[in-house]
Amino acid sequence: MMTRFTRRAGRLAIAALAVVTGVAGCVDLLGPGRTARPTLASLSLDDYFTNLRDSGLMYVDAVPGDAGFRLKPSQRVPIEITVSSGDREQAGLYRQFCPFTDRGEHFYCFQFVIFMCCGPYPEHVVTTLADRVAAIGGRFDLVSATGWIGGVTLFSPDDVVKHARDAASWPGVEYTELAWPNCVTESGGGGSCPSVAPFLAVPLPVDTGRAIPGDGIVQVRSGDTVVATYYQPSGAVLQARAVVP
Repeated sequence: MMTRFTRRAGRLAIAALAVVTGVAGCVDLLGPGRTARPTLASLSLDDYFTNLRDSGLMYVDAVPGDAGFRLKPSQRVPIEITVSSGDREQAGLYRQFCPFTDRGEHFYCFQFVIFMCCGPYPEHVVTTLADRVAAIGGRFDLVSATGWIGGVTLFSPDDVVKHARDAASWPGVEYTELAWPNCVTESGGGGSCPSVAPFLAVPLPVDTGRAIPGDGIVQVRSGDTVVATYYQPSGAVLQARAVVP
């Protein structure tokens, strides 16, 4: 079986995407790094990847107020996640884009894409790999309508490149690649190509059921309100919220 690990820009933007489920365990979202507390211009829940269902996930995105702000690889920006049915979790925003080369190429720090081999056979549907994805600390985010292509979100940015390369040898996989943004630059190219440097993000696993505060998984129930909160250095409170279907 031929496997390839190569850049194919824009392949994540595939037609007829549908959210699917996977499994994931507890993760230390803040990691060992120090915290940073910049003034944020915005805090939001990403509608494209967020799936507030059992075995789903949510992405919290943020943009610093200072375009010159740079988060170090060892740092996190602390936020709090609360759910109206009782869950409460701590998370740490990280850089949304990570550098791949010295030439300014960047990929999404928490994601890679799996391309399955050889047509519409059950063993070549990407969701059959859910257990393997869970074993490396991730869940599927988006999957094509055919099931041949699937995006994987890892809940730690460590070793994303290694995991993407290793997944190329999984059963039924033709090749894998990092998730590349369509139009971003290191310093900003003007027009529709912004600088990657300021953007922050963190994904969190989502399950339904009884709240277990502090376990690293956001437990929700239908009708819940989920709130992400950041305390600005000035003492002001910045929030983003969503209602669980």
